[in-house]
Amino acid sequence: MSRTSTTSSSKRRRLNSSELSREALTLTPDPDTGLVSAADFHAVFDEYQAAYLPACTSTCTDERGVLSWQDLAGLYDSLGDDDKDTFCIENAAVNGDGRVAPAAAGLLKAEKPSDFLRTATGSKASDDRRGYCSFLVQEPTSVSDTLKRLPLSQLPLAAATDLRSRKEDENDMRHGPCLWIFFGRNGQKDSKKSKPEPLEGRPEHTDSVSHDGTWHYQWSGVKEWNIRPTEELMKRWRDTRRNVPTNVQSDTGPGGSEERRLVVKCSEGDVLIVNTRLWWHKTVIPPQHQCDDEGISVPSVSFARDVYFGSKSAVHNVLQTKMSNLDGLYAADDIEANTIIFTEKDMPDCELHRSATNPNCEVVQLDDGMAVASRRAISAGEFFCIAESSDEEEEEEEDEEGEGGSAE
Repeated sequence: MSRTSTTSSSKRRRLNSSELSREALTLTPDPDTGLVSAADFHAVFDEYQAAYLPACTSTCTDERGVLSWQDLAGLYDSLGDDDKDTFCIENAAVNGDGRVAPAAAGLLKAEKPSDFLRTATGSKASDDRRGYCSFLVQEPTSVSDTLKRLPLSQLPLAAATDLRSRKEDENDMRHGPCLWIFFGRNGQKDSKKSKPEPLEGRPEHTDSVSHDGTWHYQWSGVKEWNIRPTEELMKRWRDTRRNVPTNVQSDTGPGGSEERRLVVKCSEGDVLIVNTRLWWHKTVIPPQHQCDDEGISVPSVSFARDVYFGSKSAVHNVLQTKMSNLDGLYAADDIEANTIIFTEKDMPDCELHRSATNPNCEVVQLDDGMAVASRRAISAGEFFCIAESSDEEEEEEEDEEGEGGSAE
């Protein structure tokens, strides 16, 4: 009875608070079961579109044992070509002179990605490699086998006790078809001459997604999330709350004061779920000095799954679709419409993303050659994308006709 009373008063404090803190998002798993009440979870997530579950207990029961970050190189090598091709550099660290650091340069030269994932060998207890990458596991057999060996394969929510509520819970949550892996090294040499530097991921951004949120399990090391509500989320709070948080800054674009963001530090075993469409966000990997029991430098590693709260039919099409994780280009700063981004002479060796609905770039003809220009305002952190060409559409139609399909 006392536990119910505590939970209720905690909810009232959250709803009436004029400041948003990590504690407001926190749902501590039951020490006996390792689970969080589904009702408490939905109350917090519906309110904030984010929730933080610290120190979650592993639920892996596979006889082969739970996977660790040290198994990732082998996991990557075992993937099919399509999944291997999703390997993407989130951020290649640079030196103080602005040049790409040697270890990151190795990634940019497309050296074997599993070498970066693999533990350093030799006499040194740790290494100073720096870089932040990601890849997807989405081939159904690989996803199924990997999920069995993860510390968590789904959110640790306690099922309802009565049959009707339990069926509603089962229909209420569906996962996306793939598994995201994020791997960051921020090794620092022990030197009095250089100050340890954090390693940032993509610039602050929001994601154009159809799912309701993504939950991230911190597999090893530490990652800091910097989040800030969008104006859409702030409007929700103004329409439904007595008090709107005043310690976080909302804006129509990325940027703003560092002090006006909420920082959520995730350590090994923590889970953070965020609706990245409604929160501006960026991640930071602190300097890695700590070593594990075997004297090996521990990277910041997390895995993530997209989640949908709704009926099966709402996510059926998504579950049939493969995801992409192209090593694309994104805006480091805000870019105004009708701005030349790069010309044919300085065009990077990277394929631009394609968009059928909302391209932000276009190819234009200049006096001295071709160029890529912004066709609308582009926010920092947004990937550059161009429209799907009519040639591609015609080729698709011809392929369909050649296969016996009818194009009406």
